[in-house]
Amino acid sequence: MNRRVVYARGGSPADVLTVIEEPEPAAPERGQVLIRTTAFPVHPGDLHPIEAYPGEAADEVPLLL
Repeated sequence: MNRRVVYARGGSPADVLTVIEEPEPAAPERGQVLIRTTAFPVHPGDLHPIEAYPGEAADEVPLLL
């Protein structure tokens, strides 16, 4: 299973970020690659749009980080 962090509204990241699990992606097609990661950092700059719009999402939701 893959885990993703999503949000549907703005506010404190501790309150609005949710981890969801999704099935593994299909095998890559010709010209594509699939990269397995064990961890992926969240840059503080990625959190600013979440905090800037409390109660509403800044972008189309859910936004995947």
